[in-house]
Amino acid sequence: MINFIKENWSFICTGLFTLVVLASVIVKLTPNTKDDGIVSKIINFLDHFSIAKTERDKELIKIGKDVIEEEEKEIK
Repeated sequence: MINFIKENWSFICTGLFTLVVLASVIVKLTPNTKDDGIVSKIINFLDHFSIAKTERDKELIKIGKDVIEEEEKEIK
C-alpha cells in the first residue's frame, strides 16, 4: 500500500485537487449556502499544507513563475 502511494503520489494529489476545484464550481452554481461552508472548510484545511503561507510567499512564487515563463520564451 505504501509503495502504491509513493509511486502514484502525483496522480493522487492531482485527483484530490481536481475534486476540490470541481466541488467549488458546483457549489457556486447552487443557490444553497450550506454546501459553500463545507467546501470552504475543506479548502481551509488544505491551506494548512500550502507552502505559500504569507502574501510575500505568494508574490515570490508569482515572480518565480514569471521568470520561468520569460526563459521559456527566450528558448523558443
